[in-house]
Amino acid sequence: MKGKGVEMNKPNKIIWHHTWRPEDNKLLNDFKGICNYHTNVLGWRPPCGYHFVIEYVNNKLVCHEGRKMWETGAHTRGQNDSSVGICVIGNFDIRTPTDEIYRFCAKVVKEKVYNFFGVLEHKRHSDYSPKSCPGKLFDVKRIEYFLKEDPHLWKQSLKNRTDFPDRWENGLLKVWELIGTYPELEIFRFFPDLIEKYEKLVK
Repeated sequence: MKGKGVEMNKPNKIIWHHTWRPEDNKLLNDFKGICNYHTNVLGWRPPCGYHFVIEYVNNKLVCHEGRKMWETGAHTRGQNDSSVGICVIGNFDIRTPTDEIYRFCAKVVKEKVYNFFGVLEHKRHSDYSPKSCPGKLFDVKRIEYFLKEDPHLWKQSLKNRTDFPDRWENGLLKVWELIGTYPELEIFRFFPDLIEKYEKLVK
């Protein structure tokens, strides 16, 4: 299987995608279809190449989790080890996303990405490839607008978290690289100097 080994992802941006494939006239119209195409046709590591996939299910927007954010993605050549790949299902070359979609995208970013990595830059797939993806009518700045509308919404109470929000500034990235997974509170016992700061944050 291609890309079987798991390598570490160090995101500094979010890259937006849609599911229209004009080169083979295909619209991958649900999360299951994307996973099947990526793993069984392209031979990529499951579940799919994206970190998140957004779609309507029973007329309600939902967010599916693909690869873990600490894993490299398979969505943008040359950027897979430094980005979070989010795909919105639809052909946005011919259909303009509604504000409902943009608001939901902003919600996903706040809750899933900003809460973990802090604020990241937003980019289009077409910024790195000669494609229209995420669609000529998909406005990434609209997502940024809704993110700025309530900049504090993404901040969760530290008491409800099991990860350490300041790990970038406190050297936990090195630990993360070593253990190859998200840091959990149990690892703090190996780093006495971090325990005091963590306890002050959650009080």
